[in-house]
Amino acid sequence: MPLHPAPPSLPHRPPPPTTSSSTTTTAAPAKKCRPNIRRRKQLCRAREEAQAQAQAQAQEQVQTRAQTRAQTWAQIVAAAAAEAAAEQEQGRKEEEDEDEEESTGREVPEAIWRWMTFWRE
Repeated sequence: MPLHPAPPSLPHRPPPPTTSSSTTTTAAPAKKCRPNIRRRKQLCRAREEAQAQAQAQAQEQVQTRAQTRAQTWAQIVAAAAAEAAAEQEQGRKEEEDEDEEESTGREVPEAIWRWMTFWRE
């Protein structure tokens, strides 16, 4: 299929490459040379070290998260314990105040009250 001519504002298009056969004329990719034994061992060690380092970082993150959760729970438990202690103290003070009000009120038995008022008359 022929290419359409380029518009006047664009430069002339180069002609498409012509192929005489079904194979391309580009060079085959260069063969990768297999690294020697020393280099392969070095690459293997580096890969293992990278994996070990990644695993150590993952484990450290897990431990950090666990510590953070433990600290958070400890703070929640401490806050709940402090609140419970404050409520208990408040309840104890209220009971003491009620007991004090009862003991300082005029709750003298009636017989004694009559005897006390009898001498005043």
